[in-house]
Amino acid sequence: HEAAAFSSGEFMKRVLVIFALGLVALGVQAGLAKILPRELCPDLGLLVVIAIGLHWQETTRGLIVASALGFAADFLSSSLFGAHALLRVVAYAMTMVGRSQMDLRSGLALALFAGGLTVAYAMGLLGLMSIVDGPGQKTAWTGIGGMFPHAVVTAIAAPVISSLVSRLSEWADGEASRPGLQIDASRARS
Repeated sequence: HEAAAFSSGEFMKRVLVIFALGLVALGVQAGLAKILPRELCPDLGLLVVIAIGLHWQETTRGLIVASALGFAADFLSSSLFGAHALLRVVAYAMTMVGRSQMDLRSGLALALFAGGLTVAYAMGLLGLMSIVDGPGQKTAWTGIGGMFPHAVVTAIAAPVISSLVSRLSEWADGEASRPGLQIDASRARS
């Protein structure tokens, strides 16, 4: 029981650290959107979800973090509530499948995968919004062409965010596995 509690506590620290990173990524993305055209802002939140899919072995907990980050994106955006959560879960699942079929550890492979997933994500979001709002709804994108520059800048950022998630996960695991101050009470009495 003690080993299971330690393992659970160890993983909980990783979950909290990466969830916090995802929230910071959403904030940075929102800040970039204020100064850059939307098409030139990388989807940092999506990249955190992709990195979780690449570096975590715990599928259920990864799905929970991916959906929580999706709901956070839903809260910050003007899109249909739940759309980002659904698409982040799908992106996480696609990354898990992609990682089992391809070697996504190299920067180029990861960038190409993230760029393609960014286009699929944007099309999925537009599709979900058109179901609710109708096909004539206005979008912030300048047609489908706006997806491609967005995919390119997201692809360029993918290896950096992946490395950051990997390093922070390792750090959180290392911090949690360090033993605290332990006092042997049997020796203190003698």
